Amino acid sequence: MQENVDPSKDGRPQWAGLEIREVYDPQGEDARQFFDIYLEAFPAEEREPVESLKKQMREGAGRRGRLEHLWVAAQGEQVQALAVFSYCPQDRIGIIGYFAVRSGLRSQGLGAWLLQQVVEQVVLDSASLGHAQALGVALEVERPEDAHSEEDRERRMRRIAFYQREGAYLLDQIRFTAPALGPGLPEVAYHLMFLPLSLEVDLNAKRFLTQLVESVYRCEYGLQGDHPLMQQALDSLQGGAD
Repeated sequence: MQENVDPSKDGRPQWAGLEIREVYDPQGEDARQFFDIYLEAFPAEEREPVESLKKQMREGAGRRGRLEHLWVAAQGEQVQALAVFSYCPQDRIGIIGYFAVRSGLRSQGLGAWLLQQVVEQVVLDSASLGHAQALGVALEVERPEDAHSEEDRERRMRRIAFYQREGAYLLDQIRFTAPALGPGLPEVAYHLMFLPLSLEVDLNAKRFLTQLVESVYRCEYGLQGDHPLMQQALDSLQGGAD
């Protein structure tokens, strides 16, 4: 899973009247527009089944021992963007699952504004549980080397550059592959990125990178340490500094 937002190069305009709303009613108008953006922004192999997301909306936070959020950013009744993310208490790490701005509104600074709201919520979730500062926020991005065209490669590079401008680091040394999200769908290779929020984070330390890999697989996908995809990712860390 990865984001779909073409970053603004022209600063961050104020989005008058924009508000964040949690989506709890899978039959409501916010949910309808949420899924319109979701289905347009992500290819089938990257999409969690719609019924699974509707279940999350009904049940709220708490799946897999994490705090979950399904957000829309809206101006009045018009949903302009979405963010699906979670905070994993065991590792003090936030994970962005889906992040998308409505087509036609990209490259206007909305993505940068929404990302900052996500980061602030992760910090609040950490504090609400009495934790020390959250370590940071992880996300997956499409790999430029897997692009289907030069235009696609440039789009993927722009997305990576967007997150780097927002303070995230590309961890392309990790061989990360997400499991298939449904019958007949393929596994998908991504690059991991991480936006640190704590001085405890050392992105050159194998110990932290191991924690990060295990957290994403466990909290985002429900996989355990003996799963071949997790082992593949952990094996790619061999030789790193402790």
